[in-house]
Amino acid sequence: MSKIHLLNNNKIKSISCGWNHTLLLDASGNVFSSGNNRFGQIGRGKNCNSHNFEMVLSGANQISAGKDHSLALIGYKVMGWGNSH
Repeated sequence: MSKIHLLNNNKIKSISCGWNHTLLLDASGNVFSSGNNRFGQIGRGKNCNSHNFEMVLSGANQISAGKDHSLALIGYKVMGWGNSH
């Protein structure tokens, strides 16, 4: 097993995995995503798969990844992206 250096040493607060994508939430409330994006579940437009984590949202308190969708709690609002079926 080898250590993976990610996100300029940001402290990761939460990790959530969908079917083929992953969300990370850092201690500052930034959401990073990577993986399959067939339904827009990593928040970078459709069909733009990525093996690298990139920030897609800021100000989040919690994250959750589903089969092919993603959710983030920002204050008292829930933001969602990806497949809505």
